[in-house]
Amino acid sequence: MCNFTPVQIIADYILRFLKNNADAKLYEAMQRLEKKIGQFVADGVDEHQLRSSLSKVSRSRSRATLKEECEQLIP
Repeated sequence: MCNFTPVQIIADYILRFLKNNADAKLYEAMQRLEKKIGQFVADGVDEHQLRSSLSKVSRSRSRATLKEECEQLIP
């Protein structure tokens, strides 16, 4: 069984959202990103570490950049 970090799980989730919702806006993906971060923080993951690992993803200004940054987080 593969063990994935919360950062990898979130990146994969965002990539799947973008793939399955080609007409979704950037703000919708960012809302989902924030919701996922909140869920992991509620489960006990360190928020500061999670946000710092996802900082480039959070600062994305386009869907293409968001996708590119998420792809870099997954091995």
